Amino acid sequence: LALCEAVRIVLKDGFEILGLSAPERM
Repeated sequence: LALCEAVRIVLKDGFEILGLSAPERM
């Protein structure tokens, strides 16, 4: 379960770094 949470956090940070131009995916 911890791994899934970590993955979610990483994905969220990655999306923010890439740009908030596609927040609809989340």
